[in-house]
Formats: sequence, structure tokens, C-alpha cells
Amino acid sequence: MPSIRQRFHLSPCSDFRSHFCLTILQDDTENAIGRPGPVQAGMYPDKVLSELVDKAVQVIQTRAGREQPLFLYVPLTAPHTPVAPSKDFLGRSGTRDQYLDFVLEVDHSLGRIMAASKEAGGHDDTLVIFTSDNGPERFMHLRKKEIGHFSAAQYRGCKRDNWDGGHRVPLIAQWPTKIPGGTRSAQIVSLVDIFATVSAIVGAYYPDGAGEDSFDILPVMLDVSRARPIRETTIHHSASGCFAIRKGGWKLLIHQGSGGNSYDEFEDMSPVQLYRISEDEHEDRNLCKEHREIVVELAEDFLRILGKGRSTPGQEQPNHGGVDRWDQVDSAIESLSQMGITISGS
Repeated sequence: MPSIRQRFHLSPCSDFRSHFCLTILQDDTENAIGRPGPVQAGMYPDKVLSELVDKAVQVIQTRAGREQPLFLYVPLTAPHTPVAPSKDFLGRSGTRDQYLDFVLEVDHSLGRIMAASKEAGGHDDTLVIFTSDNGPERFMHLRKKEIGHFSAAQYRGCKRDNWDGGHRVPLIAQWPTKIPGGTRSAQIVSLVDIFATVSAIVGAYYPDGAGEDSFDILPVMLDVSRARPIRETTIHHSASGCFAIRKGGWKLLIHQGSGGNSYDEFEDMSPVQLYRISEDEHEDRNLCKEHREIVVELAEDFLRILGKGRSTPGQEQPNHGGVDRWDQVDSAIESLSQMGITISGS
């Protein structure tokens, strides 16, 4: 068993490894103290990222020249908290904000992995996918105020929320022999789609009861002009368990507010929210009253998918634990009932 040491609580002004502070602009007391608990001996937050990349490069180098395909998953610790750029990147962004220094270190880390892949040979026939699991942390609002950098771009909300600022992230794919460079697609895809996509590429079989919500997005990667959507619907789930669903140019949040963080400035207390997301990226205009028929259609899609235990074609599957109705689902149905909407079978 590896030895461990106890992590100390760190305040924003701690002089322990002076660059360990989350960010000099950070005033979020929940994140500023770090997390107590056991930690691997010799592990320091400002070194974890580079050590992970060292291991990834080592794997690529040791597998160079082999005929057997390589699958390498590299979950980076950055730019998640604790924000701890290495000494080489402190101040590199020129913004006085260590978070942006950390982002630059992520870019450098990816560059190291790509360079190792090219040096190992066969890079032109290598698929690289770079993406994120959710939107930025809530202290992005302070960053926007202090230095004019807004991590969520034009979208409302952040991590934990069902608004697009919490879920919409970039996905960059490079495969020199297959994917035309410089192309872009507006198709909605999900991280769970990577499972079916990689399986299709390598010809791997998986049973009908696996990957129930995973779609093969390779056709979009190879032809960004494809008009037919890979996904007819996509279900969202906030940190507190609230549900939302999008279809075409519409998005339905089956709850009040963000579903995650609290916002004093958000005053719409409607039981559900409907946005024409194709025209209202910031989700400002709630159209639930004007388009009740769309609310009904998306709510029916949500409950149908829930009942089938899957969103892909195939045999119906049981949900986790064999339970089809969680408290969050009952809350969604209650929100619909407050609109005077009852879905058959709910």
C-alpha cells in the first residue's frame, strides 16, 4: 500500500509553495481551502499534470512500432481546482491570473503528447479527441469582471447547471488520413458517444445492454456537411439531479432555475423553461407558455426514453437498480403538472 500524508487546508494567502493558491482573483471560500484527506506521499498539485503527461509520453514511446492498436485515455487534472500551475507557467498568461496560466499549461501538455505521437510514427493514422466533461467553475464570473475573460463564452450558467454554460463544451478531433482539417460541425454529440464511435472504428462488439445511450459519431467526423442529426434528442442532468432535454432547435428544462448553482439575478420562477436554443443561445427568453405543444413533445420524448432505458435503437433495458422513477423524475412530472400538462403514462 502506498504511503500517504495528510493534506493541509490551504488559505488563499498561504505561503506554502506560494504558487499553490487557487488563483489570486479567487474569492470562492468553498474552493479556496482545498480538500482535506489522505494524499499520495510526494504528490504536489503543481507537479501532477506534468507527471501524468510524462507517463502518457512513456506509454506512447514504449508502444511505438507495434502493430497492435493503442488506446490511450489521459484525464488531465487541469484546469480543475486546485489551480496549481507549475513554476514554468506562473505568470505566462500575463494576466495576473493563475487559472489562465494553468490553461496554457494544458495546451503545452497536449502539445507534448502530440509531439510524442508524431515521433513514434503512425500519427497520420491516429485519432486524437480533445474535450472536457463540463463547463467552467463558478468563479469564472469573477474572472470576467476582473480581467474580461469569460470561460463560458456566450452561454448562460456554468458547471452544475443545466443551462448550456454548464454542459456545452468544445470537442476537437484530429485524424489526418480521415478527417479533413479545418472543418467544423454544428451537430450535437455527447461524451458518451465516444464509446460507440471507438467500438465502430476498431470493429469491437458489445452487447445490446451496453452503451444504451452511445451513438457512433464517426459519420459526422468524416463528413461535417451531414445534415441528418446523429442524435434526435439529448438528455441533460444537473448536479442536483434536475432533468432537461434538447431536440432540434429546442431545449426544455423541466425545473425552475439553473438546476445547480443559485443566481440572485435570475427571477423567472416558471416551473419549466423552454428555449429556442437555435436563436437564443444565452437562454434568455422562456417560451414555455407560447409553445406548450413543444413542451409536451419534449416531455413525452424524455419519459419515453426513460421508460425504454435507452435512447439508441435496441431492446428495452432496465434502468439502474431496476428503478424507473427517481425523486428527480417525480419532480419533473410535478413541474409539468404546474403548467397544466399531464403526459400519458406518467
